Amino acid sequence: MTTPSPTLAALAAVMTAGALMLATRSQDFTNAAVDGHALRMLVAGTGDATVVFENGCCPSLESWDNVQREVSRFATTVAYDRAGIGLSADGPLPRDGARIAAELHRALELAGFPPPYVLVGASLGGPYVRIFAGLYPDEVAALVLVDPTHDAEDFAELEDAGIPELDAWPETRTQARDSPVPPGVPVFLIDARAPADVPFATAAIREARAEGQRELAAESLGYEEWLAGVPRGELVVTEQSGHNVAIEQPELVVTTIRRAVEAARATRGRESSP
Repeated sequence: MTTPSPTLAALAAVMTAGALMLATRSQDFTNAAVDGHALRMLVAGTGDATVVFENGCCPSLESWDNVQREVSRFATTVAYDRAGIGLSADGPLPRDGARIAAELHRALELAGFPPPYVLVGASLGGPYVRIFAGLYPDEVAALVLVDPTHDAEDFAELEDAGIPELDAWPETRTQARDSPVPPGVPVFLIDARAPADVPFATAAIREARAEGQRELAAESLGYEEWLAGVPRGELVVTEQSGHNVAIEQPELVVTTIRRAVEAARATRGRESSP
């Protein structure tokens, strides 16, 4: 997470997702029963590309509403609630990235969506889609990481929050680090560098914002260092939104996903050429 307060970022995302749920409640949803627990999925659009959205911690699939609506104009899209999130049933512990990736893989299979996939992961969803790509390298066409949680994050301040996915973060972090990007897979990473402005800020708030700027700078450097080892990696920088890019600047996410879909199609075209 890339804000001075991950707790506030998570709460803001949950509240916004709740509002979006009201706007999308007339839509049709489906469920995939994975190892005895149901995962709620929202499917929209058509096309040869299948774009799969992986949420951050801990909003429901409605957090992608503005993005999914537009991406569905040029691709098949799948958003879902992980086990224990939104309206999906609780799943077995621990809630580490390898388990989450395996459950998503099974859900896509049960729902009838064959690979390859363009995986879009925001915040904590970033490490999850990296792990998915490591486990199923032949099934991933492209990755879009939306201000992803960085490997250096420790979540120490939230260790007593009772959130199973954060409790399993040490294992997830190791799994993400051990998951190389499959050869030839394009990766687009959106780095959001604008902490939220607060009107009439007190001295304490200004100090927190200054610390947040330092944290953002350190994370941006970490992104650049990681992407340097990804042959087809590209950094997309925005100064116009904070951590919740899909809500604050959905058009940027849509444009980046379109580029990922086009890059994946070009790769398939080259591979199929004699």
